[in-house]
This record gives sequence, structure tokens and C-alpha cells, in this order.
Amino acid sequence: MKRVFVLCAVLLAIFSFGYSSQVKVFAAEAKLDKVSLRLSWIPYVDYAFYTIGIKKGIYKNYGIDLTLNSAKGSDLSSKLIANREDAFGGISAEAVLICRSKGMPIKVLAVFNQKTPVSIVSLKKKGINKPKDLEGKSLATDISSMKHKQFEVFCKLNNVNIEKIKMAPIKGSDLTHILNGSVDAMLAFGYMAESLKEKDVEINQIKLSDYGIDIYGLTLATNEALIKENPDLVRRFLAATIKSWEYAIDHPEEAVRSLVEAYPELDYKGQLLQFKSSVDLLQSEDTKLHGLGHQSEERWEKTQDLIFNTGFLEKKTKIRDVFTNDFLP
Repeated sequence: MKRVFVLCAVLLAIFSFGYSSQVKVFAAEAKLDKVSLRLSWIPYVDYAFYTIGIKKGIYKNYGIDLTLNSAKGSDLSSKLIANREDAFGGISAEAVLICRSKGMPIKVLAVFNQKTPVSIVSLKKKGINKPKDLEGKSLATDISSMKHKQFEVFCKLNNVNIEKIKMAPIKGSDLTHILNGSVDAMLAFGYMAESLKEKDVEINQIKLSDYGIDIYGLTLATNEALIKENPDLVRRFLAATIKSWEYAIDHPEEAVRSLVEAYPELDYKGQLLQFKSSVDLLQSEDTKLHGLGHQSEERWEKTQDLIFNTGFLEKKTKIRDVFTNDFLP
């Protein structure tokens, strides 16, 4: 009889443990904060820095159920963050400054691209090796984009007569425009051209960051109201995001697989080439000292000065109101 009692007690303990564990799991899931991140373009390689965090449960470990939303340019993503349609967003540094100058309550939590990723990409046979070589050539560019705003500044700084360049307005960054010969060059994120290596295509790149465009690129921002209302959520989101970025950098193949699993229309090999080329953009002297995402007042001042002095920013804003490092882990 004693053995039966012991056996029943053991079974009851096992059942109770299993049940209580299950309750804890459900409770944990119930406590997840639903958060949306609005990225600045339709799915592309940058999404891998977040899809891997979702797949590995990094965001859930910080109590966050993350959804990735798309936009077509920083103009749109910045407006959506300002209107609080998304909690966080990927917004170019120029767009942030323009928004702040108009009184929009956007604040940068981390810098994703420590320098601009924008390049002028062309086939090697076109002979476009330096800025002045663009004169007399045709350029595919999305005139409404932040990339084009950077290009206009680039032309001013490098004494390139923009009137002598034939603009071919496009939307997006489809590299077939240079492959089929419809234009001589194209304005694009330089790392995207890496996928052409698969096709044994020889290309030239003029990186805007090598010719005076010493500014921050894409940032991670939020609405100031969210910082005031829920600083704990902001801190958890940023901690999870930095861990996700770090894991992606250390595991590029796994990160890109998570990207392709989430967006099957993307090509694994091409995205992997782009990803490996893009990692350098996340790193700088600042990040070596302080970690990924870190930003400095000096670099923000330089970014604002460049945009303002060339006439693309109507008025300056107080830089300390633009960004904060307070939530970085």
C-alpha cells in the first residue's frame, strides 16, 4: 500500500510540474508585447539582421513579439513613426534631420549604417571611375529618394555639373537597368551590386562615402512619446536588436537563410553576397569602442552641416534632441 501511495505521489508531482511549466509558457507568451518595426524598403538584405532575431527567439526572450513592416523610402517610414503607426523604424539620417526641423517628434536610438551605403554603380566597360566621368552619361535614380538627395550633395562637393547628367527616373534598385545597357550607371546601395559577381559581371563603384559624404546612413528610430510612455519597452527592444545584429554578423549564412525563409522570393546566394558586403557598414571607430549602434554628437553635427550647407535642410535643429545612446545595452 505504501508503494502505491509513493507512486501516486510521484505521478501527481510529475503532472503538476508539467502543468505548471505549461502555464508558465502560456503566461510568458501572453506577456509578449506586440511591436512593429517599419523598415525603409520592401524586403531586402537588411531584413536578415532582424529575421534571425525573430527565428532564434531573441526578441521573445526580451518579451517582444516582433512584426516587420515595409515602406518605400525613409520619407514614408519617418511619417509612419511620427504618426505612431509603428513603434520603431528604419529611417535615413537625412530624413531624421528633415523631420526634426519640421517639429516631428522622432528620436534616433541607434545608427545601423555608420556611413552611407550609397554608391554609383556601373559596368566596368563604361569607364566611370571618378565623379567627373558622370558628365555626359545617363544615370538611373529614384529622384524622390534620400539616395538621390545624397547624390545631389555629392555633385556639389565634387564639382560635377548635374545638368550634364541625363537622369533616368526609376523606382527601386533593380540592377537590370545597367545590365541591359539602358543606362550607363545607377544610384544604388553599393552592397547590392555584389550579387552581380554571381554572373561574372565586372563593375565599378564610386562610393559616396569616399567623396565627401561623411554622414550617417540608416538609423533605428522611434517616436519620443514612446520613450516617455514605455522606456522599458524601448530598452528591451534595443537590447534584443543589438543581440540580433551581433548574431547575424557572427552567423551570416544562418541569418540569410532566415531571411529567405521569411521572404522566399529572395535568392539565397545573391543575398549572402550582399549581406557579407553590408556588414562593414555597421562598424566604425565608435562601434569598436562602444559597441554596435553607438552614435556621436560630432558625427551628427557633421551630417547636419553637410545637408544644411548644401541647401537641402531649411533650418538646423539642436543635435542633442535628435538622438540618444541612453537605451543602448
